[in-house]
Amino acid sequence: MWGYSGGAFATANAAQLQPRYAPELDIDAVALGGLLGSVRKTIDAFSGSVVGGAIPMGIHGLDRSYARDLRSYLNAFGRREYDASADLCIFEAVQRRPFLDISDIEAFPGALDRPEISAMLAENSPVNRLGVPTAPVYEYHARYDQMAPVRPARAVLRNYCRAGAVVEYREALAAEHLSEMVLGAPGAVAFLDRMFQGRAPVDRCGAIPR
Repeated sequence: MWGYSGGAFATANAAQLQPRYAPELDIDAVALGGLLGSVRKTIDAFSGSVVGGAIPMGIHGLDRSYARDLRSYLNAFGRREYDASADLCIFEAVQRRPFLDISDIEAFPGALDRPEISAMLAENSPVNRLGVPTAPVYEYHARYDQMAPVRPARAVLRNYCRAGAVVEYREALAAEHLSEMVLGAPGAVAFLDRMFQGRAPVDRCGAIPR
């Protein structure tokens, strides 16, 4: 399994669910890059940034999954952005409304911090999800990633390590989210190649900063 950014989010969640959901699958390796460890922390990173326009799109995705009428937590401007983002991909959404701040769309201050919404965000975050990958894990991340905060990703990996997983962690200093997608890929390919050859994984749990 291999994914970057949103793909890493899906890959990590799938790897954590697999032991109890699909134990019959024989997974040899899990490669993650730019992992979104916490949905809430990712929203905070997006808010007010050049990619802020993705927030209404993300709220729309949650609403489709949970049917909680999240639109009612938004003000008039927020509802317009929510409606307009229904069929957008992330690149279209960020171009539509760069630098959007979460406070710009809330019906009242802290509307999207209500317990019922916080619970949804936590339930979908790898850092809060029960379960640990059974296969060796490789994660590469830009220390100054502006779209996938590094601290929640480190917390996910420390959870894996505490549960006995083998984790090889690589953190790039001279990169950010988009450049690390390219610069970190050869390391992920090399890791997958080693695992498919049956070679021993490298345990770098001790190299994960706090």
